[in-house]
Amino acid sequence: MINGINISIKYLSILCFLSYFTNAMIAQGDIYVDIECTNQYPGVGEQIKLSYVLKLKMKGGMASISHNGIKVKKPSMTGLNVTQEGNESTGFSFGGGGQDMKLSKYSFVLQPTKKGSITIDPLSFTMNGETYTSKSFVLNVGEGDPKAKIIPQNSNYFLRIDVSKSDLV
Repeated sequence: MINGINISIKYLSILCFLSYFTNAMIAQGDIYVDIECTNQYPGVGEQIKLSYVLKLKMKGGMASISHNGIKVKKPSMTGLNVTQEGNESTGFSFGGGGQDMKLSKYSFVLQPTKKGSITIDPLSFTMNGETYTSKSFVLNVGEGDPKAKIIPQNSNYFLRIDVSKSDLV
């Protein structure tokens, strides 16, 4: 009976250690919003892509994030035509220390309609009851190409890409 108690205490100790270690690994990271833009200095009528990326900055170890969906609160886009928008990816990742892992990405394809400085308000992601907000973003719009066609807002465009090969060769 004493051997049985020693074995149970040994397994219980290992289980407690693994539980603590796993929680410590999962908690090692900060979540933030990054902004990516194809051209911060476009001309009037030029299309650009503006993306907001929810990222996890790793501090070491491994991490995983589980969620029941990510909600996006979009900024107003005064002075810009929004020709396309949407969530490009949602999920969670595993990785090692020192890496930034993408949790979600929301993008806009925009066309400036006027020359000058356009400030875009912050975008917010809400995940697991926590809200993560980007900074404001400034576009500096120049003259642009006078022949550029401004695509009207709410146009019905559809793009479909079919891949016939599984290899890139």
